[in-house]
Amino acid sequence: MGSCIHMDGNAMVIENNQCHNVDQGITMVGDSAEVRNNQIVNFAGDGMRGLGSYLIFENNLVKNCYDVNDNHDDGFQSFTDINNPFVGNVLRGNIIINYENPLQPFKGTLQGIGCFDGPYVDWIIENNLVVVNHYHGISLYGADHCTIVNNTVVDIDSANSPNGTWILITDHKNGTPSSNCLIQNNISFGFGYGAETEFHNNLLVEDYTNFVSSPLANFRLSAGSSAIDGGETQEHLQLT
Repeated sequence: MGSCIHMDGNAMVIENNQCHNVDQGITMVGDSAEVRNNQIVNFAGDGMRGLGSYLIFENNLVKNCYDVNDNHDDGFQSFTDINNPFVGNVLRGNIIINYENPLQPFKGTLQGIGCFDGPYVDWIIENNLVVVNHYHGISLYGADHCTIVNNTVVDIDSANSPNGTWILITDHKNGTPSSNCLIQNNISFGFGYGAETEFHNNLLVEDYTNFVSSPLANFRLSAGSSAIDGGETQEHLQLT
């Protein structure tokens, strides 16, 4: 298996592609690019990588991860170094699903949106569905003025996963604190954050009762779910 699409440059558009049975899915190296409406189905590495600033990853489908190598697999991954922050990226409306068939061979742990080597500045992560069996559902290490809003982050295997599946904003690996971030209007099996983050109107769930059918079929909200009409207008941060 090889990579499906690897683009290196600025102001690129990757749109409406089908990537099936690949190692790495779509990798965008550069700035001011758009990755929209693509499907990455059956992959062994990372579904998508965004390695630059002012990138838009929107309405992509990533599903069915096969653990056949030593890569720690992510639906979306970004990584940089302390002297080169990635700025202004948007992840919106993407669907990341660990597996569709519980009997799939070579099932592995899939991290959802994993951003472990920042800094990440002015990111917006919104309206994504992340269904994985790893505790890293959406994780930012070293974030500044980042917003995580209106996402659904679900543990695909709540009985056997180590700690459920969370939304997390935490310090950079070198200990530099994150700052001026917001987590709001999300549904998740777990949350982690510190004084750097405003935390508003999120729903912590322990099972699938808020959804029409689960854990794989239908994540629309069920009748009577406390999340229906539960969102609030995004807060304006007052942190310094």
